[in-house]
Amino acid sequence: MCLAIHQLQQFGSTDPFDSINITSDADQLSEEALEAIYLRLLTACDSGSWDTPSKMNKVCLVTTGATAAFPELVKAALRPDSLQAFADNGFTKLIFQCGATFTSFNEMMPIDLKGLNIEAFDFKAAGLNREMRECQAKDGVSKKGLLICHAGAGTILDGMRLGLSLIVVPNETLLDNHQRELAEELEGQGYATHSNTKGLSKAIEKACKKEDRAWVGQNASLAPIVDAVVGYEDDVRARLD
Repeated sequence: MCLAIHQLQQFGSTDPFDSINITSDADQLSEEALEAIYLRLLTACDSGSWDTPSKMNKVCLVTTGATAAFPELVKAALRPDSLQAFADNGFTKLIFQCGATFTSFNEMMPIDLKGLNIEAFDFKAAGLNREMRECQAKDGVSKKGLLICHAGAGTILDGMRLGLSLIVVPNETLLDNHQRELAEELEGQGYATHSNTKGLSKAIEKACKKEDRAWVGQNASLAPIVDAVVGYEDDVRARLD
């Protein structure tokens, strides 16, 4: 009631409303004063002049990694069904780290973005810590968002340490692909949602409706697969350098 009175007094008013003192106890207000407040509330809501709280941010980071191009993931996240899934689940912003695909990013952008803000870049030498933290929940500022990534071990572990909801999409174009093994194991243990590019919109819906298992440190059953993925990524990186 106190908030309602404070808000309504900003509009300018006539008696008996002007004579109301802000109080946290509605029982202290006269019937006439309460009726005035009620009528003013109706007027404010009908006219749209009531100051409603702004929509809290909800961010998704889509990352393809820096080692190998993964344009299929970027395209999948920008498809109309995926953008609609983001919008339906309250997202306000998408951040794309798209590596070499950045040069053609503008050509992939659809006309209808479903009201979402879009940011994109190729690579950041300092890493993705800031962007990942944008996906975290912050009281009164942002809701818990989402990390959609290729099944790169480093990115996944960083996201898990920050408590982010994860969708892991293996890059099926890679040879000796341990990424799929890692993605399947992560989903099996409840740490992430495993998806492919074709089913991304459904994975977004699924990930937003479940609570991933919290990461508490070392996991012996994941270690061999993580080591295999890291070893493969290091080998690819060495051949590209």
